Amino acid sequence: MIKSSRPRVQGDRALIDEPARCHLKRTVCISVLLSAALLAAEGGTYRNEIVRLAQLLGDKDYNSAITGLTALIQHPATPRWLRSSSYFDLGFAHFSSNQIDLGMEAFDKAVQIGFDDFIVVHEQNVFTPHFKTARFQAIYGRMHIAAADAAELFWLKAEIKSMIQDMSMMITENIGRVDDEYTDVPQSVIPTRQTSSVAVLTQREVLAIAQTLQKTMVMQSDISRKGHLMQMGIIRNMPSGREVGSINADAAERLRRVQESIRRAHERAQQRRDAITRRAFVLPAGTSTTPVPCPPLGSVHPPKASGFPAAAKRPFVER
Repeated sequence: MIKSSRPRVQGDRALIDEPARCHLKRTVCISVLLSAALLAAEGGTYRNEIVRLAQLLGDKDYNSAITGLTALIQHPATPRWLRSSSYFDLGFAHFSSNQIDLGMEAFDKAVQIGFDDFIVVHEQNVFTPHFKTARFQAIYGRMHIAAADAAELFWLKAEIKSMIQDMSMMITENIGRVDDEYTDVPQSVIPTRQTSSVAVLTQREVLAIAQTLQKTMVMQSDISRKGHLMQMGIIRNMPSGREVGSINADAAERLRRVQESIRRAHERAQQRRDAITRRAFVLPAGTSTTPVPCPPLGSVHPPKASGFPAAAKRPFVER
């Protein structure tokens, strides 16, 4: 919560960085993120626990995170894709704690029940030293994913990063706005095609939760801006002894600035809407839905923000 009613650069940066670090940029938190949506459907019974686990992983409190993830895995209502992703997160926590054997075991269990996010394996540097070990290669070698799922997975991860950039810009732009309108927050449409891919189902949930977070954080920034503008209005309306003509001139200038602020806000929203339309996910006709071995270790370059990466546009190479 920002103490001052005026949006501050430092305060807004904190607003962006902490949730982004713990809930978005930390790809290893996938099970924690997506389970919030799952548990919300059950009445939010475990929502506080899920937030706690995300914070633990973000703060590198791996021992506590391991305990929480283990409980999530053992929960009878946890579906296959969530259990698989949770095993992977558990493996990450073990690897990060230098508990390599336990990390291998958790990674193995994740793959046994369908884990197929070959991108996250390449995103997290903690796994890189093990790319040449026989055990890690054997586990990874059992991972399979269809070309259609690989294409969507690249898009989902890129879209999450693009959304974070959009959110940061909207909050930054709020600092200079002098109108009291709420910010329009355009968002992409999450694909709904049928799939059993653990990675795709996971990242769809991550994107959905990230979109909810985006709206919440932009709304908080709006409220902060509107509160500041209200305070400034009260100050302006206090008796000052100024000439009526001067007061009227100031009012006219403020009106002009407000109208310009609204115009620019609408223009930026339309630009974002157009960008979202341009980068919308479109699966090329005939893309295979038959799982094949994942790309070789070390051959994958994680997607960047703003767009559908070239690697995802090309047909998935079957080995």
